[in-house]
Amino acid sequence: MNISIQSPLSFSEIGRKDNQEDYLWPDPNMATDRNRVFIMCDGIGGHDFGEVASSTAANALGTYITNNMPEDGVFTKEDFEKALSYTYDEIDKKDTGAENKMGTTMTCIVLHKGGVLVAHIGDSRIYHVRPSLASKGTGIIFQTADHSLVNELLNSGEITEEEAKNFPQKNVITRAIQPHLERRHKADIHNITDIENGDYFFLCSDGVLERVSNDILGSIICNETLSDKGKILKIKEVCAEGTYDNHTCWLIPIKNVVGEATTIVPTEESVIADTIDNEPVATIQPQAITYKEEAKVPKEAKRKTLQQAFFLVVLAIAVGITAFLLFGGKKDVEQAAAPTQTLTPKISEDRKSGGDALKRDGDKQNAKQVAAREQATQRATNPKAGITAPNKGATFQQHGKAGAPQVTPPQNPEENGKENTQPTDPKEKVKKLLKENESPKLSEPNNQQEI
Repeated sequence: MNISIQSPLSFSEIGRKDNQEDYLWPDPNMATDRNRVFIMCDGIGGHDFGEVASSTAANALGTYITNNMPEDGVFTKEDFEKALSYTYDEIDKKDTGAENKMGTTMTCIVLHKGGVLVAHIGDSRIYHVRPSLASKGTGIIFQTADHSLVNELLNSGEITEEEAKNFPQKNVITRAIQPHLERRHKADIHNITDIENGDYFFLCSDGVLERVSNDILGSIICNETLSDKGKILKIKEVCAEGTYDNHTCWLIPIKNVVGEATTIVPTEESVIADTIDNEPVATIQPQAITYKEEAKVPKEAKRKTLQQAFFLVVLAIAVGITAFLLFGGKKDVEQAAAPTQTLTPKISEDRKSGGDALKRDGDKQNAKQVAAREQATQRATNPKAGITAPNKGATFQQHGKAGAPQVTPPQNPEENGKENTQPTDPKEKVKKLLKENESPKLSEPNNQQEI
């Protein structure tokens, strides 16, 4: 199959953003009808060096494919995967180490003898339009399925097509070309063999789709009154009405197709021409989520998140209270009771020791009284003791020799002449001596005295 094209057409506008992160390959000013490869990359907005990522990927991929086209002219899926691997290597070299890694989407078509190979990563799209089928619908017979969160939710039935149009996270993509990924994202690859004269291939960034729906795109490309240049200008005019994002595209008109496609082993499902009336959906298994710009979280998602957080807090409190009652509370009660249990014995012991001390003191005093009485009795009953009545000035002097002590009489001469009135009966002496030495009785110690 030999495919010839008309002059490729394009535009690349900045929109209302501060910088242009879309990139076209080859250079639109140098593109001709002899080019076989066309690429459009959209750098991830909000990440560092999005324009570097898009230009690096487009140049690496386009150059590799052009320089490594097989001799038989058939470009296969395996050939494209080698080109994509080389592209990732080149992106790795440009890695700045920034937390928000640079990244880009990718759309690519390769015209070869086996048909037209189409490949994409991200939410940039490729359309195959056949104006001859416009009477049956939009004339769009193929378009790629976005690698995006909104498309995944649409496919799973979480949201409707109407909700998808205004979905707040439309800018979240699930695949992108980025440096130093643990697992590099693969491209969706198809080989289209049903190609006719007058068909168009349209590659565009998601900025174009802000204003251009499938119906509008089909009506413009299938309009026979417009030239190819008039068609690209009309699309640009629609985008200029209020597109915020960068908006960039390629329009590739198929001029002539000669012969049948060279047979190749299918590596993806064969794409057969048919009219697409509605947005296509596809099952997507996201490997990562990349935000092209900061997106708002839907209210429903916020509510679910808050409910989950509230449930976790309540659960944590319940677990804490249960643990306290089972373990902590019991321990605290035991600790609080321990001082009370040890205090009572201590007080009792103190009282007992105090009472014992008082009893011992009383015993000592009683012992002294008894000793004094016994001593007085011995002196009174022993006639050799040399004892004189107390308070009469007599003194007791013991000499060093063993035997009866010697009594020294009073020195007052007047008293010497007085009559001795001391009793001579030993019993009377004892009674008198006891009476003179009598002292107040000590009260018995009160063993119940409190301290």
